[in-house]
Amino acid sequence: MAPSVLIIEDSLTQAQLIGRLFERAGFAPGLATNRPNALQELARQTWALLVIDVFMADENSLDHIDDYRRAAPNTPIAVMTAIRKGAPLAASHSLNAARRARVDFILPKPFRFEDIQQVCQEVIHRRDNPNPGQILYL
Repeated sequence: MAPSVLIIEDSLTQAQLIGRLFERAGFAPGLATNRPNALQELARQTWALLVIDVFMADENSLDHIDDYRRAAPNTPIAVMTAIRKGAPLAASHSLNAARRARVDFILPKPFRFEDIQQVCQEVIHRRDNPNPGQILYL
């Protein structure tokens, strides 16, 4: 059975595109377009990986990382955030906030298939060889 990834992204189109990348990397994707739906999915089944967009609608997902962790303990978390040219300070703040939240992976948008592959390989490796406290920045 393929490992599963829950993609939490408020744009359904982007979530589907990202899901196809994970599927190509061997993970079975599930989609949630907001925090309440994501928490319902987390209560419904166990996921191998959570991939969360930092900015969804009017909220910053990093403010709710503890909710996701409680709903899916020991599940690696990757956060996605757009790095905009001309706004390096905003990007820096987002990345630093993600580090402080102790997420497992940071995926700056736009990312490539190789980035997804690397995250998937690391999730499988960690599952088979646990070594907490390691953050992979792409």
